[in-house]
Amino acid sequence: MIEQELTRPLIAHDPEIADVIGELATIIESSTRRVWVVGVTAAGKSTFAAELATLLGGPHVELDSLYWLPNWGVRDSDDFVARLAAKLDGPAWVVDGQYPIAVDAFLDRATCVVSLEPPLATTLWRLTRRTFRRLVTGAPICGDNRESVRSTFGPSSILLFAVRHHRSQRRSNAALLRRAKASGAVLIRSRWAKPAKLAVLVAERLTPAPARSPGTIEGA
Repeated sequence: MIEQELTRPLIAHDPEIADVIGELATIIESSTRRVWVVGVTAAGKSTFAAELATLLGGPHVELDSLYWLPNWGVRDSDDFVARLAAKLDGPAWVVDGQYPIAVDAFLDRATCVVSLEPPLATTLWRLTRRTFRRLVTGAPICGDNRESVRSTFGPSSILLFAVRHHRSQRRSNAALLRRAKASGAVLIRSRWAKPAKLAVLVAERLTPAPARSPGTIEGA
């Protein structure tokens, strides 16, 4: 098991990160690219996971969209687990989110766990921008739900939630990482890397190189 902590901004030719990503190729079999992405609110989980899934050619499973029903209803636990089990019945997928019921049931299937850990100032700025953008445009969130004045400014405001639960989310994710480490998963922890760039570098090493046909000469 290898655990790596990426603490500096992600640069394509950063030797520290190149070494980290290089080791993934020798640890994770190309036929079992099962990646679980966790992080605090607005850490960039969905951006990273969607990009990585596209690059790997596997499904992106966003737990928020699976868990929430229209008008902020909550899916029945048994139904949620059954639907998630069907989506994870394959050799390659990228999950983002850390609902306890999902983690308890399926985390041990992951061969790689990526923890995005930007500081509160960064996540709060991201969250404020995207929340107001969705409030103005009516863009969907968590399946087919929408931001509202109440969800933005009311007692259940996502902005207040992010501030109040930042530390507790980090503590619970630390426990999640300990469990993943014990199960033999590769751990990647990133504080500053831009999610889309990190996805590209991870995907490059999780995608098997094309096989050479017999008789092919290197450089021909």
